[in-house]
Amino acid sequence: MHDQTIEHQPSCEDELNTGLLTVTQAQERILDGVSPVTGSERLPVREALGRVLAEDIVSPIDVPSYTNSAMDGFAVRSEDVAGASLESPVTLAVVGEVAAGHEPDATVEPGTAMRVLTGGIVPSGADAVVKVEDTDAAAGVAELPERVAIRAAVPVGKDIRSAGSDMHQGDHLLDEGTRVTPAVIAVLAAAGVARDTAHPAARLVVGMQPGLVLANVHI
Repeated sequence: MHDQTIEHQPSCEDELNTGLLTVTQAQERILDGVSPVTGSERLPVREALGRVLAEDIVSPIDVPSYTNSAMDGFAVRSEDVAGASLESPVTLAVVGEVAAGHEPDATVEPGTAMRVLTGGIVPSGADAVVKVEDTDAAAGVAELPERVAIRAAVPVGKDIRSAGSDMHQGDHLLDEGTRVTPAVIAVLAAAGVARDTAHPAARLVVGMQPGLVLANVHI
């Protein structure tokens, strides 16, 4: 049987200065000198990137802030078009039009409809939207028709985004201690939060003595 004793081979590590710190020891010394960041400041959301929130964030508004249409089409009373189909369309009188950012100037009464563009406020009296593709009206910017043929039945709430369906006023959005990332800024902007309270950015100062030798220590 062969002698399997492994003899010590000379190595540069034989001359390693045992007075040097290991990585773990160095980390401990650094952390011993670190103190938590205190204080906070209010600043514009876009300037808070990389900071840490110093307070919980709740939504100050409903999003969306009003009930609106998810499609270009016609706001209707769903019961008026319950039997509508491609073969047997239901014709309604068009009482107006509403675009995003504008108030409806009429109410949807029985037998009527209002043209509504995506994001437009759903007028009083309407409880559903029929997308323009399910009517005989021209899509896009076109002259407002006097009447529209509805070619599909729609249930209550069809293609309607209710106020607060994304978030309600007072909804908890973010916890204190959350790092502000681009995604967090997007949430804050969607909620209408223009300024937030964040901790000051942490500062790290590293000092090195002249002639200091760094050793390659395996851990």
